[in-house]
Amino acid sequence: MTDARPKPGGQARILLPSAVIVVLAGLWGALARLGYHVPAAATSSADHGVLMSLGFIGTLIAVERATALGRWWSWIAPAASVAGSVWLVLGGAASAGRALLVVAGVVLFVTYVALDRIQRSTHNTLMAVAALGWVVTTAFMVAGRDVARLVPWLAVFLVITITAERLELSRTLGITRTARKLLVGAVLIFLVGATISIWTSQSGVRVGGIGLLAMTLWLVTFDIARRTVRQHGITRFMAAGLLAGYAWLGVGGLLWLVFGYHVDDHVYDAQLHAVFLGFVLSMIFAHAPVIVPTVVRRPLPYRSAFYGPLALLHVSLVLRIVGGDAAGSQAAWQIGGVLNEVALLGFVGVTASTLFLAGRRMPSVHVVARRLRSPAAAGVALGLVVTAVAVVFANSGSSSNADPMSHHDAATGTNTVSGVTAPAGATTTVDISLVEMRIEPSTVIVKSGQKLILHVTNKGHMRHDLKLSSGVRTTLLNPGQSVDLDAGVVTKALSGWCTVPGHRAAGMTMNIELASSASKNFTGNAMAGMGNPNSEPSANDAISKDLAAQPSSGWKPYDAMLPPVRGSVHDVTWHVKDVVTTVAPGVTQTLWTFDGTAPGPILHGRVGDTFNVTLVNDTDMAHNLDFHAESGPPSSVMVEVPPGSSHTYTFVADRAGAWLYHCGTEPMLLHMANGMYGALIVDPPDLAPVAKQYVLVGSEFFFGPQGGIGDYAKMAKDLPDTVVFNGYPFAYTFAPLKAEVGDRVRVWVVDAGPSRSLAFHVVGAPFDTLFLDGSYHVKPSDAGGAQTLPVDPGDGGFVEFSFTQPGEYPFLTHVMADAVLGASGTFSVSG
Repeated sequence: MTDARPKPGGQARILLPSAVIVVLAGLWGALARLGYHVPAAATSSADHGVLMSLGFIGTLIAVERATALGRWWSWIAPAASVAGSVWLVLGGAASAGRALLVVAGVVLFVTYVALDRIQRSTHNTLMAVAALGWVVTTAFMVAGRDVARLVPWLAVFLVITITAERLELSRTLGITRTARKLLVGAVLIFLVGATISIWTSQSGVRVGGIGLLAMTLWLVTFDIARRTVRQHGITRFMAAGLLAGYAWLGVGGLLWLVFGYHVDDHVYDAQLHAVFLGFVLSMIFAHAPVIVPTVVRRPLPYRSAFYGPLALLHVSLVLRIVGGDAAGSQAAWQIGGVLNEVALLGFVGVTASTLFLAGRRMPSVHVVARRLRSPAAAGVALGLVVTAVAVVFANSGSSSNADPMSHHDAATGTNTVSGVTAPAGATTTVDISLVEMRIEPSTVIVKSGQKLILHVTNKGHMRHDLKLSSGVRTTLLNPGQSVDLDAGVVTKALSGWCTVPGHRAAGMTMNIELASSASKNFTGNAMAGMGNPNSEPSANDAISKDLAAQPSSGWKPYDAMLPPVRGSVHDVTWHVKDVVTTVAPGVTQTLWTFDGTAPGPILHGRVGDTFNVTLVNDTDMAHNLDFHAESGPPSSVMVEVPPGSSHTYTFVADRAGAWLYHCGTEPMLLHMANGMYGALIVDPPDLAPVAKQYVLVGSEFFFGPQGGIGDYAKMAKDLPDTVVFNGYPFAYTFAPLKAEVGDRVRVWVVDAGPSRSLAFHVVGAPFDTLFLDGSYHVKPSDAGGAQTLPVDPGDGGFVEFSFTQPGEYPFLTHVMADAVLGASGTFSVSG
């Protein structure tokens, strides 16, 4: 009988070179991330991690497993992986490329399940679990999640796969059941961390770090490498690569545990590359002499030449992480990063040349090798040449150092601040500056058919990027970071904007005009005008047919009861969350919230109390906290919290009042109007007890598209769709606040705005006490009383009063137009 399984040599010989092409694209993108001006970097730079982890290493793993299973359908995994990666490299629709990667992950998972059925084993089960890391990563990518937040799941795929392979290769040692259970326990810890990271990256990464350290300890204790490193030849080479990789896995685990989640900074760089270069790539190098011959059906003789790229990998990684990330040397970081690429390319060169020479089956192999001074020298030389050519070409384009605020107009001979005309020529590079809520210049004029490169620099204080309506975009840039964006040959007008939520709406937009149409008052396509605060509100915004309609079933009002003071030190933790919220009958909006509600939680204390508020940012954009009761330079007290990070704000409440807190991140108007505000109540000394205390926070909503964020154009024009107390129109008409006849009631009022004042009034209950701006304006002993509590945006106070008879007592803002829009409610008073 003949073997019906397909021979893998043909498929592997097609897919493996394709994987090499993908890795070259990934390395090209890496040059852009290292700060080199790489043309066409928008795609490969943004997807660098995906191309390297899934397109290259994932394809290698999938080819190996398809070879082992020998079923035709198992080859769908590496084929889909290569196809999806190439699609991303070529700049196709990201959703299509990522969907192909999802298919690859699913087929790889099924392949592992099939292998496990053939041979039930712990290592096959663990590899199947690892493949789920691929599936989860790509599924979230399709859903639009930032790849930086998916690093734990990428690590699930690669780290668990490699660790399980080590378990498989250590079967000859007779691994005990206890040892297997210990490994499964370490893997479970890591999986728990990755799962937690879906909701809170900070905690998830820390728990994942514990899992990485546990797997490192297992590998060092039970893996055969610590014994075989004393042997010779290929056995020692593999062991040396494995042990060096285990050391980097431990370093990565420690960095994850100590620092938690970081993104696009030196900590993130060290965390990422300790694991994905130091561990994963070292494992690839170490296993290649055994796995490659099985896959390509050609011998791969071992040569000491393999040590060259391996040593260069680890030396360059030390330079990058210790000299660059830890010591802060930009030169060490860049040189180390480039040498990382040389090491990988050098290893590919060593492997390819050795395969070629071995495949010829000629006795002259040794002679040729000697003439090349060894495959190591040839491979590393090839890596150096390829990388050097890439770096030189990457920096060969012109880049103006002129101030982008003042460009010379080649067409008119004048200087302009708002726009720049690109001079004629085959390729033109224009400097673009990203500043808080604007792009400078806002207009670039080019001739049709001209190739345009935008040298984009983030000159602001927060992360920004630039995306063009053609689909190309930069990565998110840290302050001071630059990158070249290849806009291609411009044949039609384009618009550009920052994709950070809210920044485009706040005005971070630009236009690329054609010279022939510039004189026709070009305004860009429909997307460009969306960021202009002076533009008209969108016709796609949600509309409530009746603001006073009965809320839907399941609706609950914000709890207006003032919580009691609990001690003199207040330790609280809030999570910043994007929450789809019903803000009016028939209208849902994605609110940016402190701990899931708008207004955020009520804080209550006394003069002299200490507040420790830990803010955990579970969103994809930066936020901060501005406590009006706190004093100090904003740069010190309003610390910005990046996505996935946390910060504890500590201050002492020195003065009494009804204080506002809110997010102060720009555009502040948008952050506040989209739900990021709340009340801090600090009792005046000797405040008398009362029967009931309520807190009402006034604010406005500006409806954007159904389910979307608020309309910034409406916010800038002060055109609210509804004005509310505690986040919902007429909330306390449907759920009245309770009181009894004779009860003394105190109502604290804070106006979060962001733009409109209110005048709090209770119909049928004059105020005998009014406290505003830190002092009493009316006291019970005074002959007079008060009718309204006038509160400006960002201010607050309280009133006290009693009800003389049972019944329904309306309350409202006496700005009557706003009362009609929802800023009213009811006290229900019983006898």
